[in-house]
Amino acid sequence: MDSITTETIEKIAAYFKIEPYRLLIPNMPIEELLDNKIEQIIKCYTKSVEEGRENIKRIAEMEARYNLSSG
Repeated sequence: MDSITTETIEKIAAYFKIEPYRLLIPNMPIEELLDNKIEQIIKCYTKSVEEGRENIKRIAEMEARYNLSSG
């Protein structure tokens, strides 16, 4: 099987009007990929002070561990 190229990823992302990195998130439902909430979270994260970014990471890690243990 051939690997997908960066050019192909960029074309698909342009078609859906999303950032290309979103297509690289494994197991993400299409509804979530197309939702702008991810972009809002990233913008909030990048504008936060260091303590805020650490809190965001801590909460995300706790949620991920919870989902792994309950699923």
